[in-house]
Amino acid sequence: MPSGEDERSTRLRGVHRRRALLYAIASALIALGMAGRLVAPRPIPALGVTLIGLLTAVLLVFVAARRPALASRPDLNASWLLLDALLVTWVVYLTGGTGSPWFVWYIANAGTASVVLGKRAAVFVASLDSALYLGLALATGEPAPAVLEAFLRTAATWVASYYFVRGVADLQVRRNELERMRQAQDRSLEELTRMTASLDQRTRELADAKLRIQEADRLKSQFVSNMSHELRTPLNSIIGFSEILLDRLDQDLKPKYQRFLQNIHEAGHQLLGLINDILDLSKIDAGHPELMAEPLVVQTLIEGVCTVLKSTAKKRHVTFETRAPANLPLLVADPVKVKQIVYNLVSNAVKFSHEGGIVEVEARHLSADESPLGCDSVLVAVVDHGLGIDPQHHRVIFQDFVQVDGTASRPFGGAGLGLALARRFVELHRGTIGLVSSPGKGATFTVTLPSQPPAGTAAPLAIQTLSLPEETGRRILIVADDPTSFEAIAGRLMAASYLPVRASSCQEAVQLARSLHPAAITLDLMRPGPDGWEVLRSLKSDPATRSIPVVIISVLENRELGLTLGADDYLLKPLDGDHLVHRLAELLPHPVGEPPRVLVIDDDPLLHSLLDAKLGSLGYDLDHALTGQAGIAQARVRAPHVIILDLMMEGLDGFEVAGILRNDPRTGHVPIIVFTAKDMNLQDRERLRGKIEACVEKGRTSNSGIVPVIEDVLRRRTKEGDRARS
Repeated sequence: MPSGEDERSTRLRGVHRRRALLYAIASALIALGMAGRLVAPRPIPALGVTLIGLLTAVLLVFVAARRPALASRPDLNASWLLLDALLVTWVVYLTGGTGSPWFVWYIANAGTASVVLGKRAAVFVASLDSALYLGLALATGEPAPAVLEAFLRTAATWVASYYFVRGVADLQVRRNELERMRQAQDRSLEELTRMTASLDQRTRELADAKLRIQEADRLKSQFVSNMSHELRTPLNSIIGFSEILLDRLDQDLKPKYQRFLQNIHEAGHQLLGLINDILDLSKIDAGHPELMAEPLVVQTLIEGVCTVLKSTAKKRHVTFETRAPANLPLLVADPVKVKQIVYNLVSNAVKFSHEGGIVEVEARHLSADESPLGCDSVLVAVVDHGLGIDPQHHRVIFQDFVQVDGTASRPFGGAGLGLALARRFVELHRGTIGLVSSPGKGATFTVTLPSQPPAGTAAPLAIQTLSLPEETGRRILIVADDPTSFEAIAGRLMAASYLPVRASSCQEAVQLARSLHPAAITLDLMRPGPDGWEVLRSLKSDPATRSIPVVIISVLENRELGLTLGADDYLLKPLDGDHLVHRLAELLPHPVGEPPRVLVIDDDPLLHSLLDAKLGSLGYDLDHALTGQAGIAQARVRAPHVIILDLMMEGLDGFEVAGILRNDPRTGHVPIIVFTAKDMNLQDRERLRGKIEACVEKGRTSNSGIVPVIEDVLRRRTKEGDRARS
């Protein structure tokens, strides 16, 4: 697009071309008049004047073409306009004076001035032309009537040509305005073009940055996965061996060395918990969180958390008070994440409570009208009466790796991830978390979760993706209204890899038995309200619960009545915990015949030693393979009852091994339990779908958690075999 200077140069060249054409026509007319003897009285000088004008016009055409800046100078334009006025007056003089027909040429001169310099220049040139014309009349000695006639002719000419000259001037003004607007548009277009080019460059840079970020995210995910394996594997051995030593050498060690072992065991769990928190946070930050929703009994979840934290609270002489109505509806949510939310809040409350304080945990149902979420919800409140938190720090404490007191001398430990993870998990469930607290008055944390999972929550896969003990059929329902009795029984059952679930009322006992279908039930007869006999009758008369083994625990001897009403055993208080565990093991279905043979395929020799110690004492026969190829060969030669498989191994990894074993007719019937330190995601689980029976993540549960998974898998296979034979 031409610039403003080029546009002016083009316009001036056009003006001078038209001037040259005008002078050429004038010269031709004078020459024709001379040929016909019509021009008088001095045609030759007049022709010379027009040729001079033609020469100046042609010269200015070249100037406008070669030196546009010079041609556009106002003084040069004023000079040739003045020259034109003089030349026109000269031609008029030579062709007859004031009576010359060339008088009308003045109009062309004024019009040209309006085109080149505008309205004011046109008025000035017209006035100059009039002055020259009248001056010519006076200089040639014209009589007064002739001078008057010249004046009137001049006035009439300018009046007649006024609208023409003004129109030309106005048109030029508009043309100049349009030119300025065009130039402004040109500048805007140039700026827009520059910005577009800059934006394109920035877009390319952002695209490159996005690729780099994606690559960095991939590398981070790979690092997180590798770190998960490399850190969890040795920690799994530390925790597992310390558990075995504590269990086997409890009576043989001095108290001091028992404390050392206990410290090792607790430190391993603390470090493992920190690693798990960081991994969870990393997955959320990477935008890959997963919710595996299933129905939860909130009362049981709260009591389980309090039972786990009982030893920690006991050190500070802190007690728990739980309040949850028996008719509280089931909560459909991710059990692992909800338990982590409650655990983090309760452990935080214990940490900041005063010595001998009370931590209150309350759960209640909120209707859609009451809930801030606008739907049926479950509210869990955790209250402590300890140090309290200044309101200015209420938002800070939910940030990652942030504590109110972040100095090296702070009295309380922790990485500042507990509340941050609780907030993230609550947000994943589309819930809310709040805090009411002030210094010295304790703190109340409230979590509100929708009763049903939010839209878009992943449904559980067919395989057990997080096979924690509570997912393996190892639940034991303890019907006891006395918290002390429950804790005593629960502690011994948890040590044996069972998951205790408490029912504190008859109605709750029947409801939980129907909804959870536990592996067995212990029933305390000394209960307020309807006695345990009614509970027993209800359980044994209901087809849904009739097959569940029931063990009665009582201070009164009435064994015959209990067995008559359907109880499977009758134990007297004070209860021998080991005897209870032994009876439960006998009552629960298990494979009969030869000892279960387990093939362990893992590249970690320490895990083989750990499982030898853990499973060998329980009567399992173990085979070992340190590589995937060796494991496949071993399974083909000596088919096991169950295979424990690691995923991350050199050569063939666990995914490939699982596929080969499942597709081989010689091993396709053998159940596979994945026991891995890999941080599992949905893609990993999808790759394993249909190939394995269960998946246990090292570090997400204790090493004892693999035992109930094996037993549960073997029981299921035994039942399936029995049904097939019948």
